[in-house]
Amino acid sequence: MPAGPVLTRLAATLTDAPADTTRGGYQYVERRTWYRDLIGPPGPTGWPERIRVDQLWRTDDAAKGRLVSVHLETHGCIPDDGESGSWAGRTGDRFDQPPPRQPDALRTHLLIAGGPGENRPQDIVGGVAMLYERHALTRPVRAAVLRLLAQQPGLLAQAGVTDRIQRPGTDLILPYTDRSGVPRRDILTIDARSGVLLAARSVITGPIPPQDPRLGPDFPTLIVAEAANYRLYVDSRRTPNAHTPAAGCQQPTLRSTQSNTSPR
Repeated sequence: MPAGPVLTRLAATLTDAPADTTRGGYQYVERRTWYRDLIGPPGPTGWPERIRVDQLWRTDDAAKGRLVSVHLETHGCIPDDGESGSWAGRTGDRFDQPPPRQPDALRTHLLIAGGPGENRPQDIVGGVAMLYERHALTRPVRAAVLRLLAQQPGLLAQAGVTDRIQRPGTDLILPYTDRSGVPRRDILTIDARSGVLLAARSVITGPIPPQDPRLGPDFPTLIVAEAANYRLYVDSRRTPNAHTPAAGCQQPTLRSTQSNTSPR
């Protein structure tokens, strides 16, 4: 069904999320990403799938923070020292600044870093996914996000879905054709009561147009592999310090990976 009326109603009736009811000097966001490790030529079954967990603690002004990243594999949890360490927002990066509470201002906020012409619905959808990677959004901001999404032409809603850890939600689906002529759908899965983003992904929905032969025979496979990313937004709240909850492989849910690595 068209997403506009669904999102407008939800924006007016949002329930609390953990970001509204928790307290502390840090925002905490945790994300899991399924992706293809695009190194070298693909094997017999394509590029191997990897799962990365990112935990970010940050102050509201982005002046201080901590980032911890690990990889989940069948044999356990492996720290990623290259991605982990102290964190601070980048000067001038709008995504690190507190997001506005009005849809029009939020639109400018999400698109300020884009180049010419990056004001399409897919840019807004991608900006929302990026916003949730940096912030534990409170209810007024979540309402502004929903009202902004409600303005996007072509956005569809499908209720009664679940994400990869079986949380119920609603899919917001944007069909479009990208600049390379590849038909896609960008999909945001949101909680149908609190409006919190649960997951984000992109899927290819049709044939890939012929590419420049100089790009090599693996290029169509590469496009498909890049589109296979799935981002799961596991947690979003406030914490009293940059060590709560437990970080990396010390986190109880990451010690045993068997139940965490099965895709939907």
